[in-house]
Amino acid sequence: MRVMNVKKRERLGILWFMMFVAMFFLCSTGVHAAENEASSTVDTEIITSVGVSGNEKDTQTSTSEQSVSEQGQNENVEQPAIAGSQEEQNEVAEPSIEYQAHVQNIGWQEKKSDGQTAGTTGQSKRVEALKITIDKAGYTGDIEYRVHVQNIGWTKWIKNGAMAGTSGRSLRVEAIQIRLTGDIASEYSIYYRVHSQDYGWLGWAKDGEYAGTQGYSKRVEALQIRLVSQNSNNAPVQSKEAFHAPLVKYQVHVQSIGWQTKKQDGQLAGTTGKSKRVEALKIVINNPALAGKILYRTHVQGIGWTDWTSDGTMSGTSGQSKRVEAIQVKLSGDISEDYNIRYRTHCQNFGWLGWAENGDPSGSQGYSRRVEALQIEIVEKGKPLPNNNGNAFYKYDPTVFGNRIVAAAREQIGVLQSCTQLVANTIYKVTGKYFLGNPMDYFKMGTTVSTPVPGDLIIYNNHIAVFSGTDENGRRMAVHGGWFGANMSGVTIETFADITSGYIVGYVRIKE
Repeated sequence: MRVMNVKKRERLGILWFMMFVAMFFLCSTGVHAAENEASSTVDTEIITSVGVSGNEKDTQTSTSEQSVSEQGQNENVEQPAIAGSQEEQNEVAEPSIEYQAHVQNIGWQEKKSDGQTAGTTGQSKRVEALKITIDKAGYTGDIEYRVHVQNIGWTKWIKNGAMAGTSGRSLRVEAIQIRLTGDIASEYSIYYRVHSQDYGWLGWAKDGEYAGTQGYSKRVEALQIRLVSQNSNNAPVQSKEAFHAPLVKYQVHVQSIGWQTKKQDGQLAGTTGKSKRVEALKIVINNPALAGKILYRTHVQGIGWTDWTSDGTMSGTSGQSKRVEAIQVKLSGDISEDYNIRYRTHCQNFGWLGWAENGDPSGSQGYSRRVEALQIEIVEKGKPLPNNNGNAFYKYDPTVFGNRIVAAAREQIGVLQSCTQLVANTIYKVTGKYFLGNPMDYFKMGTTVSTPVPGDLIIYNNHIAVFSGTDENGRRMAVHGGWFGANMSGVTIETFADITSGYIVGYVRIKE
């Protein structure tokens, strides 16, 4: 019996030794049930041999399989290849901008980048040229730019580091434009601003907009350029105008002077106090930032209203000694949506008339009076006309003035006087001008017309009278002074216009 107990203890000892060896083997190899299918099988068999129940065995096996499945999913995720330091791994390549200015008495400065100031401030030195380059960081496209140069105007668009402007000619840059092209233009905007003579730092322009001045002879002294992602909130704040230029320029042809220098934005063109007629004019929109046209026409002596013309074409005459008597000006296209154009004329005997705008006539018609000077300006919509604005246009109504002449003639009915005395006294009562001459001499007192209205003079071959209209029977009537033949008494009367003493030579309309 004792021998059997010994043997049983030996077998149990052997079993425990084998279990110890197996456990040591598993721990030394570092294999877990969830990491390797083979070790899972061994582990399960060992646990079973020491009395683990069937349910516990299933639960243990399921947990192992789930661990293996999760490991497989993690292993299938593609990880990027990473090289370099951790700082290099976190950096993302971004496009950048570099620019360089050629400055008066300095030459080419060192390159600047990403918003730094190129040029000078407080030294009154002109920028004469610039170069711009861009590191595109893998994007496609270019950077293009051009400048407005003294005595030259806008240069052609160039790109990628080429020189825009001049060197060695002492010419100032007055304005710039910069734009992006290609894929980079869809992801980034280019912002830029200039420090301009007398203005200082102007507002920011972007993506091809105008920056600087034009038409004022102001130099660019410095500039800044920035490249900003369109998804960024870091764009410069727009607090000022980026570009200043006259909105409208105009030029007039003046009697005995010819074409004067161009005027702009309300300046006086023509003359005052010299009795010189304006004979023609040209008008242009001068600000390139404004899209649209300017249309205009003139009322010319002996011609009447000309056809509408536009954008610097001459309206009027040159070399024909004909006066401009009135003008009309209007805008068309995009500019007309935000702006009004207004203008006024200085006219013979009238002086400065009130402001007209957007195609209304300015000047006079039917008075034979010359335009001597004019002013034109473009203003934002909503800006009112001056409070002291008077009549902008006088159109002669012969019936109004003529009725005054008829009334003055009728006041003399019954007065003993000749026909020419009647006419001289009538004109003097109405106009303050006294002229006594032969009947034919009165042609120079006004304009010859083919059909008379009340107040016109009827000139016969040896007589003159004042046409007073028609009576209830449709007969033409006139006020007559005494004349040889039909009115020997010499008393002023109103009777028929178609008298038998002589044929009618013509009709004259007196100037008001």
